[in-house]
Amino acid sequence: MREGREHGGGIDVAAARYGIAPDQWLDLSTGINPHPYPVPPIDAARWQALPDRGLDLRLRTAAAE
Repeated sequence: MREGREHGGGIDVAAARYGIAPDQWLDLSTGINPHPYPVPPIDAARWQALPDRGLDLRLRTAAAE
């Protein structure tokens, strides 16, 4: 991997760079978070739906704006 493109960890480097003790960091590189973002209940049918290219394009367009 190229320098600066590693995924995850590196808390020791970040702590040194920003002057914040390593035990004050929360490493979310694995996607594990003890304080998850609040998400409303998702209808079970949504987990079975196939990807929709039109909806995907609308999402990407909205995100780009």
